Amino acid sequence: MNRLRSALMVAAFNAAIGLPCVASLAAAQDDADAAEWCTSHGGTVVERYPASNTASNPPVALGPAISFCEFTGGEGADPESSISVRADTLAATEPSMAATAYLTKPEAPESSGSASPAALYCADLGGAQLGGVLAPSGGWVNATDATDILDGLCVFPDLSIIDAWGLSYHTAGTIRGADLEPLFGWKPASES
Repeated sequence: MNRLRSALMVAAFNAAIGLPCVASLAAAQDDADAAEWCTSHGGTVVERYPASNTASNPPVALGPAISFCEFTGGEGADPESSISVRADTLAATEPSMAATAYLTKPEAPESSGSASPAALYCADLGGAQLGGVLAPSGGWVNATDATDILDGLCVFPDLSIIDAWGLSYHTAGTIRGADLEPLFGWKPASES
């Protein structure tokens, strides 16, 4: 009986320790594949973490760093413009809310008042921007340069992330940073 109990305890311990390690290794490989996809398509990989009080030194981290693929002044874009997209959102071969929104260009809602049109469009699509009451002065901070902060990223419930202004401008026919249409790993089925 003790031998069986010991074997079960060892098996439970190995399962508890082994599965997260396997998942971590798989996630690391997915991150490496997404980073390779990004750089092979002309982007730059930047590690960013969500933060509040970005004016403080250091900003208050709200979560771990995530790999973003960033483009500046690509073909057809204003040379000074840029766009950021979560690296695994760009490289994924399965649909995500961010890729679907960018590639299908849903109509933007009417904007009135002082609301940011990009934030309004993001919310209309089911996403949210970091900031507001729970994350004052929030943004996505470059993990190696705390002065490099993005505050306009649209985060969707499936954790796909894309630049809200780039998404909004693309829907209106203007390219910021680079045209991501040919760069996404997933493409919607063409209409028949």
